[in-house]
Amino acid sequence: MIALFAALQEEIRPIRRRLGLRPEHGKAPICSWRGTFLSREIVLAQTGIGRGGAERTVQQVLATHPIEGVISVGFCGALVEELQVADVLVCSAV
Repeated sequence: MIALFAALQEEIRPIRRRLGLRPEHGKAPICSWRGTFLSREIVLAQTGIGRGGAERTVQQVLATHPIEGVISVGFCGALVEELQVADVLVCSAV
C-alpha cells in the first residue's frame, strides 16, 4: 500500500477525485480516503498544516496500514526560486 499525504483539502480534492478514492471510516481522528490505482492500494490522508499534525497523521497511518511507500504532495511556498508549478522533488535520503 502506498500512502499519500497532503495538508489541505485543496491539495487532496483533485487527487481524491482523479483516483476515485472512497472515504475511509473507522480511522479517526484522521481524514483519509482509500482505493486502488494501477493495481496498487492507496491511502490518502489529510495532515493539516504544521509539523505536529503531519507527525500525528503519518504515525497513525503507518500504525494502521501496511505501508510500503510514502508520498508527500501539495503546494507550498517554493523552496528555491528556480522551482516552477508542477515541478517534482524526489528525495533520495531522509
